[in-house]
Amino acid sequence: MNVCYQAIRCPISAAAVALGMSLCAETAHAQPHYDVENWCRTVASSSGDYSDVINNGCMEQEQSSYDYVKTSWTSLSQSIGWGAA
Repeated sequence: MNVCYQAIRCPISAAAVALGMSLCAETAHAQPHYDVENWCRTVASSSGDYSDVINNGCMEQEQSSYDYVKTSWTSLSQSIGWGAA
């Protein structure tokens, strides 16, 4: 099974997962939010021992993804049909 558990080895951000999960949200027009700290702690502990390096890398990746989505949210939401409230 090819499953990605470590942020360092995983090119898909949890922000992308949150975006997908937000499709079912009642307030679908709002940018999705989730507990990044908890997610990164889980990722950093997935190999058994907690890793500060993996946690910090995860947090940086998530911040970068959030910053991109934040600046692009209006056009992203319109391109998937969420433009009209």
